[in-house]
Amino acid sequence: MQLVIVPVDGSWDMEELLPYISEERKSSIARFRQEIDAKRTLLSECIVRALIISQYGCSNEHIRFERHTHGKPYAASHPDYHYNVSHSGDWVACAVADLPLGVDIEQIRPIELSIAERFFAASETEAILSLREAERLPMFYKIWTLKESFVKAEGTGLTVPLDSFTFTVGGMDDIQMAARNQEYRYRFRMYAPDPEHMLAVCASGGEFPDQPCKLSVSAITEALCGRDVLTLA
Repeated sequence: MQLVIVPVDGSWDMEELLPYISEERKSSIARFRQEIDAKRTLLSECIVRALIISQYGCSNEHIRFERHTHGKPYAASHPDYHYNVSHSGDWVACAVADLPLGVDIEQIRPIELSIAERFFAASETEAILSLREAERLPMFYKIWTLKESFVKAEGTGLTVPLDSFTFTVGGMDDIQMAARNQEYRYRFRMYAPDPEHMLAVCASGGEFPDQPCKLSVSAITEALCGRDVLTLA
């Protein structure tokens, strides 16, 4: 498994990456009202393209994307290539494996914990409220990112209610999931790219890396134009 994160900062301009995506995607990105949302979406696709180029040695023009029934994107030009992308706050994250997987990253911001009562199972809400106040928000985001990563790995959208499966979190790599009336063979791992973000990966196979590999936009650009390949150490 490969897990990369790329910062979304002010050190690069969108014009650097726009030439590497389709005209249709350019039109879609142009409709974003906030530039930061456009940059995250553009960078997300370009990361996937750069990873595919580095792995297969193909040209960027050969890569083609489509969507499954419930909207999950996949590389139609490389159907055995499983990837998932997420972005929030200062980061874009991309996970790649030989089998289906899901990734979710969230910026940790203050929220009303009543959200947990609406979306989480009762045991998860109780686990959050049983903690000291300073620990409650981080635990909320741990559970939220785990749930999102699982839903994305399944690729069925929110047809699976978020309270129909529960997580017990003992640590970043000590995670148990239980589901009503269903068995799932997934494993989970969490990471903290920095104190303000939480990242979770759900995978049906492969070994989790100890830490995400941090890449720069310049490295992505070099791979897209074929001048270099991405080194994921």
